[in-house]
Parts: sequence; C-alpha cells; structure tokens
Amino acid sequence: MHPYLLSESGVLQSPRVAAAMSAVDRAHYARLPAGTVVSGGPRASPYTHAASPIGQCSTISTPHAHAQALEVLEPFLRRDGAPDAPPLHVLDVGSGSGYLTACMAHLLAVEAGATASKREPSIVVALEHSAVLLHQSRANISLAPQTRVLIDGKDPSASAAVSDPQVRVRFVRASATESTFPWWPDLAPRFDVIHCGAAFAKLPVHLLGLLRVGGHMLVPVARDGLDVETDATAEGTAQPGDSAADDSAAAAPAVAGVDQQLVLVELLSRSTDGSAPLYRSTVVHSCSFAPIKDAPPEDDVDSVDRVADEVERLRTRLTQSSSAITAWHARFKSEHDGRRPSASDMLADDELAALIKEVPLLKRRLAALEKVVAETAPAE
Repeated sequence: MHPYLLSESGVLQSPRVAAAMSAVDRAHYARLPAGTVVSGGPRASPYTHAASPIGQCSTISTPHAHAQALEVLEPFLRRDGAPDAPPLHVLDVGSGSGYLTACMAHLLAVEAGATASKREPSIVVALEHSAVLLHQSRANISLAPQTRVLIDGKDPSASAAVSDPQVRVRFVRASATESTFPWWPDLAPRFDVIHCGAAFAKLPVHLLGLLRVGGHMLVPVARDGLDVETDATAEGTAQPGDSAADDSAAAAPAVAGVDQQLVLVELLSRSTDGSAPLYRSTVVHSCSFAPIKDAPPEDDVDSVDRVADEVERLRTRLTQSSSAITAWHARFKSEHDGRRPSASDMLADDELAALIKEVPLLKRRLAALEKVVAETAPAE
C-alpha cells in the first residue's frame, strides 16, 4: 500500500515515517530468492495490504504492520544534532526481507543529514537466523542507490565513496532465542532500539541484556504469556556473553494463530550485582505475527553453499575444457605445418567435438548460477 493511502487511513502520522516508506521501495523486498519456483498463478502487487511470501516459509509483513512499528519507534530513531553526539545502535530481530531494516536506517540517515559534521556512523544490525533470507535482504537493500549507500558507503549523487557514511547496515546470522550473544561483543555499545519482527511466547527479557538503559524494544508477545505492569522487574535476564544466564530467560517462539500483543518495553535500570533489571512494558495494540524460529532451517546454509560450490566446479570445468580445445588447436597446427583446422577437421575428432558442444552449455549454466550468487552475496 502506498504511504499516501496509509496516511489517508490514519495509520501514518509522522511525515518522517511516510518519507522513509516512500524512499524504500517495497517492491524490492517482496521478492522470492533467485531460483525459487512459484506456483499458483501471478504474485499480488507488493503494495497491497497483504503479507507476501519471501521464501524459507517466511513473509514480508503488511504495509500497515510496518507503518505501525515505525510510528511507535520513530521518536527513538532520532540522533542528537550535536557534533559530538554518540551514534545510535538499532537491532532488527528477524529482519527477513530487510524492508524495516532499511526504513529504520533511512530514518537515521535523514536525521544525520541535518548535520554535515563528521561523526561516527549509527549502526542498524539485521539479525536473521536464515542464511538465505539474510543474503537475500542484503541483495534487496543493494537494489536501489539510496539504500545501497547503507551497505557500500557510495553516495548515489557522487562518483566518489562517502568517507564516513552516517548510517551503516550490518548483517548477522544468529538466533534471537539464545540467551547469550557471542555475535555482539561485551565491549560493544548496547542498542538504543530493538525491533522484533516475529512473536515470542513470553516477553523476551533476555534481549534486555542487549538494550542500553533508557533504550526501547518493540516486540510481539502471545497474550497468555504476557504479564504487563506499569513497572515490573524481569527475572533471569541474560547479559551479553554471560554463560551463567538462567535458561528460563531464553524466550520460546510463540504459537502461530495465538492472540498476540505488540509491546513497547523501556529499560529503566540495570544493576551491577547481577540482580534483575527494572523495565516498563506497555501494550501498543493487538497484532498477529509469525512465531520467532529457534533454529536455522535444515540445510539452510548448505543451500547457499551448494550453489557457490557448483559455481567453482563449473569454472574449473570450463577452464579445463577451454584449455583442452586450445591445446588441440596448437597440436593440429604443429602437425599440419601451421594450417588452421577447418570445421570438418574439428568435428572429425569426437573428443574435441564433445568439448566444443560442452563449452557454451557450461557458460550458460555458470552465468545463471553466478547471478544467483551475486543476488545472495554474503554479508560483509
């Protein structure tokens, strides 16, 4: 759905959110990974009010859901305009297609653009348990110049690379249901904002270990697993890298179809003695999200690696075949006083004829697989 229609329906209130959703083209994200076979007729428009499949049994959320999440988080996606203002750190849990990751980065980029001073860039981390979706989201963000700059740092309005881009997107493959976070070092800054794009059975208090004091987390939670108070103390919170964290703190995925609430959590304080942090949780509205997945799909990484392995095999075979043809030509000229072989000479050699037939087939297959690899390039 176009941001104008979302504004007309009252879903969009903030001009900044409307601008971000207009700048990040949903059509680039409501895509299936390259090579996916689709049945059941043509796909619906990416702008309709519907969730669209993106592969790996996952969907991109509806435009309404994205707009509602951005409206809630927009006040916290503003960087102080002072030259020495610290960068913001944002985590998108279950980033899927990468659409909301790009929208949040756009909000930070617009805010950063208000001051042209050189500052440490803000960071948006796309956290996804599926390697296929993570690589696909990187390809999605790379499709448009205005979002590609978030990855490669190249300003679409200039030929030179931006020396210090104000916002960068990082891609991390990991599960959000684990109680420790080896992918985010102890000494790294905690996040100012955490967005969860999939539902938990209970409030994932273990993720508060990644949140700075004063930071906010937006997360869908099953209604029957939610105990919302104005001020409440969470038990068993896992700090980043804390191997002694209580296993009960690791949140389980919600059950599909169960009534859910979208909850905004603010971390009020964190003690140094290991006791539970204090947080405030507020229900925003009812919602319906797919449950968070607690393990990568089987063969998920293999499905990407197999393509890369096949590319290398084809490249090797193509090199060998081409070298064999070149060697046959050199040998023929040597044996026939420098005469170049005719078509009949080449076809008379069964082995050479097979190689000549094989090379164009190898090239076509290799080109197709190289396109797949390019569109699902690993994160930097």
